[in-house]
Amino acid sequence: FIVHVSLHQNSNDGACFAEHLEKLEQQSPVMPNAIIADAIFGTEQNYEILENMQIENYLKFPSFQAEQKQSYQQNPFLKDNFSYDSLSDSYTCPNQKQLNLQASYSQTHKRTGYQSVIKEYQCSDCKNCPFYNQCCKSASGENRLLKVNEKLEAYKQTARQNLTSEKG
Repeated sequence: FIVHVSLHQNSNDGACFAEHLEKLEQQSPVMPNAIIADAIFGTEQNYEILENMQIENYLKFPSFQAEQKQSYQQNPFLKDNFSYDSLSDSYTCPNQKQLNLQASYSQTHKRTGYQSVIKEYQCSDCKNCPFYNQCCKSASGENRLLKVNEKLEAYKQTARQNLTSEKG
């Protein structure tokens, strides 16, 4: 069921989600228990809004469809497929080298002003790695760098569970 429609002067629908929900809340006597939307809406900010409103979400995130493919799941060089050790707060690459935390910073999203916390993990020596060309994106010989948004990753995990459930 479509319960609300809104028009916005913004080409990015995902950035209009908060305003859309505010208008829905003003016009509807009851808010929905759950919301479904396509991948443009699957952002940290939108997941947080729904969590705060206690609305169950079925929002895909941009890489959800790709994740369903076997080629994605079996690609050991994707960040999502690196193993994470919470005790050392580090990742391990396919060559069994550790990527250690280098920095943590806030990133402000240009369109919405929303702030995310990003952690950067980097390997100390990828030069002689037999997987360098498959794993590292840089042509300048730099070590592998992972940028991780833990809050978004947790929201994506909830979204995965919801979307792959019988109800989803």
